[in-house]
Amino acid sequence: MSQALTQRQAPGLEANTIRGRAALEGAAVVLVSTALYLLALPWLTRAWAWGLQAGTDAMNLNALLARQPMPLPWGLPTVTRLSLVGPAGEVGLWGWVLQFALLLLGCFGLKRLARRAHPVASVGAWVLALCAVSMVLWALWPHMAPQHLAEHTADLFTFGVALQSLVPVALGLSHFPIEGRLPLRVAAVALVLGYFVVCLPFKMLAHAWLVGHLGGVALPVLALCFGPVLDVLLFLALYAWLATWGARED
Repeated sequence: MSQALTQRQAPGLEANTIRGRAALEGAAVVLVSTALYLLALPWLTRAWAWGLQAGTDAMNLNALLARQPMPLPWGLPTVTRLSLVGPAGEVGLWGWVLQFALLLLGCFGLKRLARRAHPVASVGAWVLALCAVSMVLWALWPHMAPQHLAEHTADLFTFGVALQSLVPVALGLSHFPIEGRLPLRVAAVALVLGYFVVCLPFKMLAHAWLVGHLGGVALPVLALCFGPVLDVLLFLALYAWLATWGARED
């Protein structure tokens, strides 16, 4: 009788062992990749600074590279926060008019997409709702809105570093439960993290170029539609691409 019970329990024990090992491997990947990123952050900051300086020279931007200390939590060493200081002034009335016009245009386009049951409609609704809420908050508390290029690019840099440090944790909670192969887990973290690391200086340069040509009127639109919101949507798109790896294998 005991031997029969043992034979019945063997598949369940083996499955639990496999799940436990996969969970430990996933936790190890998250911890090791996060630690490596935080340790490499000072060197990454130097590389970003070199890229931003080379980009401003190549694009002939009227902007200067600024460096400020940025303390990290948990007793980690302080790193340098990078920003681009330009001549763009404060956001005036035309900045809010342009932002409101783009919001109305987005609502009109979203209504047409919803009629066709387009999958972009649901994502666009969340983006427009966030933009509308931000407009109300910025109108009530103007000090919360980015007023200068330096403040805007510093916010881009801070959010970019925070997002990159959370990429392993986010993938560990969302992607690792459906992907049990260790090499593909490591590849997923490396690809997503590498994408955001490479794109950060290019994004800051693109925003500086637009603000340099359009002035402070472009700051609200860039901050709302092409700042953290765009980064989150790009992460979701990359996660959706990673989820197809298992489907292709099947």
